[in-house]
Amino acid sequence: MSIETKTETFAFKSNGEYAIFVLVERENPAVVDTRGGYYMLAIESSFGNGYAYAWSHPGKSFKQFLADLIDDPWYVAGKMCQGDGSQVDWEKTCLHLRGLICQSRRQGECSAEEARNSWPDFDSETGYSLWLDEQTVLQDTHEEIQTSPCRRWVEFMALHKHFWGDFAKQLLSESKDTAGYLG
Repeated sequence: MSIETKTETFAFKSNGEYAIFVLVERENPAVVDTRGGYYMLAIESSFGNGYAYAWSHPGKSFKQFLADLIDDPWYVAGKMCQGDGSQVDWEKTCLHLRGLICQSRRQGECSAEEARNSWPDFDSETGYSLWLDEQTVLQDTHEEIQTSPCRRWVEFMALHKHFWGDFAKQLLSESKDTAGYLG
């Protein structure tokens, strides 16, 4: 028994930007009554590095599933970018902690020497850990860590905004032409 694999490519270009979407669909003949299989989307674009993710049970035709993601860019970004969309910003964290130390000094909660010795200047998790062990002014600073949007997420959200609508329209028109194949 052979397992049929279908690959389709959708290319878009607009205002100097481009995106190439590649769909791979492979049924799982062992799964009956569900849409189990291998459904992968890969994207190459002018919006950062490439993106890819595979689903095993989209719950509906893969094309319809992807087209429906026009209304849920956060879900698809979480899958394609693998993460929560934020990254620790060590520079912002240092600035924030410095402000807390200044506030503590103004309120008389620490001496000038304690404030100087606790002044944060780090750019990594290791640096933060070392600073945390040495400083004496602030308590429970883990909740004070500052984050910024992850660049990969920002780029993907721009890609989604720029091309996903056209991609969804193309998917829906294609799925009408190929009704019955994996959907």
